Amino acid sequence: MTSTSPGFARPVAPYRLRIASWAAMLMLASCASTPTRYFALPARPAHTPRVRVGVCAIAVAPIVMPPGYRRLAFTYSGAGSVVHVARHARWIAPLGALMRLALARDMAARVAPSSTVRMPGQSLGADTNAAIVRVVVQRFLPDGHGRVLLRARWSVKGPGRGGQGAVRLTVKAPAGYPPETRAMGQAVARLARRIVDALRP
Repeated sequence: MTSTSPGFARPVAPYRLRIASWAAMLMLASCASTPTRYFALPARPAHTPRVRVGVCAIAVAPIVMPPGYRRLAFTYSGAGSVVHVARHARWIAPLGALMRLALARDMAARVAPSSTVRMPGQSLGADTNAAIVRVVVQRFLPDGHGRVLLRARWSVKGPGRGGQGAVRLTVKAPAGYPPETRAMGQAVARLARRIVDALRP
């Protein structure tokens, strides 16, 4: 019979250690068998005629995201203020950077060739009649049931032009990571259309 003194842990039988080790190895094998999937935010260019805008060049400034959106793991909203973090799904870059690139590409596909939309990292060069688009995101998450909510404020400032607005967009898509990323891309495309419409002469 084994006795223990106060302050000392009860000895663990060797077979229990073996069972715990096997369980840990099974858990690790299970995690290793589920590959991590990486996603980009797709641009959804318009299939309508391009429109003329009142500026020669457009640039999208870095998008301001809520602090909790800086992680690379794919997140989606739960009940109330709960946010779930996916274990095996990640963005290929921070969501703010992906959204900025998708927004610029969407806008480039919507404006007439007489105007230039600069991609992130490109210089405006000698363009003086450039409009700077700024976006502040308040919420941009799928809810796990195929719905994506984008709530944001936007503004445009350029020589002789300016405008601002707010959007609250809901896009529906089948549940699952690939459809949800497409729905998020559609929400960004709708935002691009509103901004381009505000830049019309």
